[in-house]
Amino acid sequence: MPKQVSRFLLPASLIFFISSIVSNCNSPKQQPIDDDEYRVQRTMVLYQRYSHKLYLAGKAGNWGLAEFYEHELEELTADLTQDKITYEGKDLGALSNVILRPAIDSVGKAIQSQEIEQFRKGYNLIIKACNNCHLATEHDFINITIPSNNPYNQQFQP
Repeated sequence: MPKQVSRFLLPASLIFFISSIVSNCNSPKQQPIDDDEYRVQRTMVLYQRYSHKLYLAGKAGNWGLAEFYEHELEELTADLTQDKITYEGKDLGALSNVILRPAIDSVGKAIQSQEIEQFRKGYNLIIKACNNCHLATEHDFINITIPSNNPYNQQFQP
């Protein structure tokens, strides 16, 4: 390596190294996320994804796929209940069991009967249940709505 390049690289590398240390020292430290908080975030993302896909499948009359996503919602609710997940002092398992499970059951019955109007009513109950749970946990700024489009690279027609 020519001496001119090495004379430039060593000081430049040293400056870069020191500046990265200084910037890391000045940046605010993030608190590590606890296990329950991580599980709540993950569960809420999955609730939203599965309920959205449930709606698209039911709207399309793809009852097998709708049943699959309804079952996924049941499992998420069971996990919250069984694992006694709390968040900010609220028992999410108990809340979801009381508020959300009846709405999921209603959609399950509609899927079994393959009645689109009953499915829509049941799905509206899920949306209301989600928003009621957000209200009960003082997160009413999170407002779930009925999906208006398909953002997934997935076909929902039977």
